[in-house]
Amino acid sequence: MKKCPNQISLKWLLLMTAFLLNCGPVIANAEELSVDARQLVAKQRVGRSFFNYTYTATVTNSGPGKQNVVATVTSLSPNTVIVEGTLTLGTIAASATILSTDTFTFRQNRRVLLNPDDLVYTFAYDLPSNTRPEADAGADQSTMVGSTVTLDASKSIDADGDPLTYEWLLTAIPNGSGAMLSDPLITNPTLFIDLPGDYVANLVVDDGTEKSTPDTVTIS
Repeated sequence: MKKCPNQISLKWLLLMTAFLLNCGPVIANAEELSVDARQLVAKQRVGRSFFNYTYTATVTNSGPGKQNVVATVTSLSPNTVIVEGTLTLGTIAASATILSTDTFTFRQNRRVLLNPDDLVYTFAYDLPSNTRPEADAGADQSTMVGSTVTLDASKSIDADGDPLTYEWLLTAIPNGSGAMLSDPLITNPTLFIDLPGDYVANLVVDDGTEKSTPDTVTIS
């Protein structure tokens, strides 16, 4: 039986709606910022073959913190026309994912299936001034010869929320001692106490932009 035009249009409309509600990840053209998903918040018919679709966006920042982030959405397809393409995102912390409160809108020809790759995202932002991280080597410890102590840098902080790397250094050990840190580049290295006396360790942390001043712990 021959299908009438209205039946064909309804089929296309259902397919388009399902696709727009369940479309997969869309990768932005920035190294550290990406649009990982869209969430449909409004749909409006504006013509026989056209609908406006309004979305929020899930944005991930894989780099350091950024301020005044703005995303601009453009389209590579004449069947997908950007109506409102600016997303104001504000501040996005380092390694954070946010859901935008702002929205963008595009007009889609419902006779043509949307290709997510036709939506291109570009970003503009300011880098915040960096706050120097603070190293915390933990409290001084008293122990016995033949024991193993664990150092603790877990209370070191970075006010900007940047991830930290750690660098421990033994600056003093008793004469004749062969003491070594198990791993000077981790948060909690261990140290075997082989002779009586003082063992002094310095800790420096790095947020990727700046190093902290050293903090010292003494084991005796």
